[in-house]
Amino acid sequence: MTVKALVTGVIMATDRDFDWVTTRASCSVQGVFALLLLETEKDVKRRNSLLGAEKGFRFEFEGTESSFQVSKIINGLSSHAYNPKSVQFSVNGESIAVSGSVKAAFSATVALNNDGDCRLKIGDEELMNWQFRMRALQELFF
Repeated sequence: MTVKALVTGVIMATDRDFDWVTTRASCSVQGVFALLLLETEKDVKRRNSLLGAEKGFRFEFEGTESSFQVSKIINGLSSHAYNPKSVQFSVNGESIAVSGSVKAAFSATVALNNDGDCRLKIGDEELMNWQFRMRALQELFF
């Protein structure tokens, strides 16, 4: 419930029922990473569904609780054999790291923003999960 209050001559919007403590506690590196893992696996399935069989390549997802990888598979063989193209995601302390042969390495922390949303942060830039995944996978996928 939003309440308008007059504070030192300025009207402010406050939310008396917002439980920022519980929300921040659930905004953890491990929680966001688990969600990224599920969302990335769906991204790989979507991208593969857009490829025709005649393309001669597909994408493969492999993952565990602490890391996962997306690889380009050409003619049934992993591209690692001759031209490695993959992107790895991993938990690195209090951040989520992205590395691989396609994109420059980067990492993000998680934080609760002023709107009460859990976001990934690279420096001062806030990203939604899909934006983080796009930054990591776009060059590999397209």
